[in-house]
Amino acid sequence: MSSENSLILLGALIGFLASLLTTIVTHLLQTGRDEKDRKWKSEQEISSRWWERKATAYGNIINSLVDMTNSLGIWLESELPFDRELDQDEDVTPYIKVYRESRGRIEKAEIEGAYIISENAALALKKLLKELNVEYENVQFWETLNNRYAASRDCLQIIRDEAHKDLRISI
Repeated sequence: MSSENSLILLGALIGFLASLLTTIVTHLLQTGRDEKDRKWKSEQEISSRWWERKATAYGNIINSLVDMTNSLGIWLESELPFDRELDQDEDVTPYIKVYRESRGRIEKAEIEGAYIISENAALALKKLLKELNVEYENVQFWETLNNRYAASRDCLQIIRDEAHKDLRISI
């Protein structure tokens, strides 16, 4: 083989190897980029699902607190010794039932605690339930209802504020 042919063959081999090396490096870089993209998409999906779980939890808690606060307010009005806005004959039993159902949902949410909701939100629920369990002595029943109504209203405000912070919702 002549030296000229050897040089041509050597040049072709070097070109082939350079092309092969470029292809391998490009493939490795693309694979690495694809892996990062898959990981990023997976993290985004997990983050999105977690956000949805938090939003659902806060929504359920807020709905329960609204039900509780409204039913306690109506129940309280029915027990007030003055300024009655409710009909004297109005049955508050349905409101008491709503109060008990919403209290059960709030107790369940408090048990889940800071697993899904913020620690401050979990503490607010715990404080509310503690107030709902207090048996006051030497006070009228309407005063007990008033304390529970105020605690429920305060807790609702704390949970709303915590939901805005935790879910990064601006008003």
